[in-house]
Amino acid sequence: MEQRITIQEKTKAGFKNFTSKNASAIEYRLKNGQSPSAIGSSCIDSGNPIEKIYGFEFGDAMGLRKTGGLFMPYNEKDMSSIYMKSELALPIEHQKVSDSFFTVHTKCAAAKAIALEENIPNVTDWLNYVGKNIRKNAINRNNLPNDIDDKTLIRAVEEQGAVHNYHAIMSYPFVQEAITEKRFTLRSCLYDMAAGQILQYDPISDSFFLLFDSIPETENNCCCSHKK
Repeated sequence: MEQRITIQEKTKAGFKNFTSKNASAIEYRLKNGQSPSAIGSSCIDSGNPIEKIYGFEFGDAMGLRKTGGLFMPYNEKDMSSIYMKSELALPIEHQKVSDSFFTVHTKCAAAKAIALEENIPNVTDWLNYVGKNIRKNAINRNNLPNDIDDKTLIRAVEEQGAVHNYHAIMSYPFVQEAITEKRFTLRSCLYDMAAGQILQYDPISDSFFLLFDSIPETENNCCCSHKK
């Protein structure tokens, strides 16, 4: 009978491998501090690990994990917004990262709950708070009829999560300033797990384009021509 490794055994071996593989980088970090190039965020879903999706190595990026991968817009009177301001300000203002990959994903339980108005005990209150207009905006943005099927509605809500994040993050004044000064790039993305693609939201055209593909790039699948 095949013996399955326990999570304790896996994490013990994983930590040993991590410290061994990154020994010199850890030593440099302890002596010189950090100098990440990007900030990445994702849902807390176990199938959406931000560092592994983008191949970040030790010291490459600062990372955030959020329920549904969703951000609150700027509001100095809202403690959730004040907390998220600190999460964004540390990498953008203080570490001076130049790039970002704020990522939601398909097959997300939070997106499904928002789309189908499902109740997830102890979770729905937050989703209704941070994403109270996502379902309505997804329907309006895609001109969906009242009798739309669940699959189409869920996909529209998944995409709307990235749209929501772009505008929520963009609402923070220091983010706007960093972009205006051309020292920061805001990327709000959807990770399509089934297709093996990262789609980036373009606010000018209000559409998505192919940022990364797991299929080798050719003249036929160049990201320049991929529009929703």
